[in-house]
Amino acid sequence: GLARALYARFAAWAAAQGHDRLACEVDGTNPGSETFHARLRFTKLGHGEPYPGKAVRYLTRPLPL
Repeated sequence: GLARALYARFAAWAAAQGHDRLACEVDGTNPGSETFHARLRFTKLGHGEPYPGKAVRYLTRPLPL
């Protein structure tokens, strides 16, 4: 519940600042993180390899949470 609460607080702050979406980077080898973010309705925006051997996915979702 801590990660969900953190996202909720951050989303509330971001919305109050006038932002309309959140974005995050998820380790491409972490299925638990993928599941967590899918439950929060994040969708895939893209993917990358910030350095050799490190695969990540970029996710986004509109505010509010």
